[in-house]
Amino acid sequence: MYRLILMLVIACILSGCTTENFGQSAKFAGKDNAIVVTDDTGYQVKLKKKPEKIMTNNIYLDNILLGLVEPEKMLSVSKNMDNSAKSFGNMVSSLVENKITNPGLEAVLALKPDIFIVNEVIGADKIQSYRDMGIPVYVVRLSTNIEEVKNEIIKLSRLVGEEQRGKILVKKMNDKLERIERNIPQELHYSKSTVLVSANYASYGGKGCMYDDICKHAKIRNGIADLGMNTGQTVNKEVMIEINPDFFFLAKPWKDNKAKDEKLLGEFLADKSLENLRAVKNGNVALLDEKYIFISHQNCVWSVQKLAHLVYGDCVVLEPEEFLKGF
Repeated sequence: MYRLILMLVIACILSGCTTENFGQSAKFAGKDNAIVVTDDTGYQVKLKKKPEKIMTNNIYLDNILLGLVEPEKMLSVSKNMDNSAKSFGNMVSSLVENKITNPGLEAVLALKPDIFIVNEVIGADKIQSYRDMGIPVYVVRLSTNIEEVKNEIIKLSRLVGEEQRGKILVKKMNDKLERIERNIPQELHYSKSTVLVSANYASYGGKGCMYDDICKHAKIRNGIADLGMNTGQTVNKEVMIEINPDFFFLAKPWKDNKAKDEKLLGEFLADKSLENLRAVKNGNVALLDEKYIFISHQNCVWSVQKLAHLVYGDCVVLEPEEFLKGF
């Protein structure tokens, strides 16, 4: 009986049997290069080896992955990665051949990734359909603050077998955030208020979003959050008038288009209902590329720097905005 049990155990090891209870750094039994990690939904993802062909369905995830692995390991990235108004990574993404925004089932099956990293908003049914087709899927919940971004970087670095790079990347973020916050005089902290205005996302900017946390790190007040509004509630003219902020930031999705810039700014300043507000009277209305606003990845540090500089001036030195990587 003992010999029979021993033979069964050996057979199990040789065939790669695993348990569902391994931790983040656990490996397949008998498979030295295998990776077992748990995604943000609690699902355990098992890879036989370090992934060489990686794909995501989200520009935020593209940014994080390009900060952890070489571009040649990315099967595709979002088309918006090449838009300098939406991304800091256009120089890096240019090295990735395929540009696909929100890839569908056909594109994923054609490219055959070793791992497909997705935002959970695509829904459980789609996620399961990929898994049913034999595509390993790792699900991520979108980060709504900088601390969550750091945690996600570490988790994804384990998934792709580059944990040391993840630690280096997070350290770079911490160093830059500490420099920015250290340069803002204590007496200026939270002395100015701002309101984000986005024509495409009028319900974004309140409590519980990435922009709100960026304001906290930049030591400026988010007027929308001060009013008690959560992200998801519409920011209309009545809200702007009630807040009467020191600064307005107008979001723009396009790059290098002076005519569109002038039209957006001109129409806002010509609005008679806003002409007596502090920000308008003092000329503190600034256009802001969307890459500084919708930025749930490592380059959010540049958004903190940008907003702090716009509000508090030259005490916040504008360091060159490099694409942050852990290698």
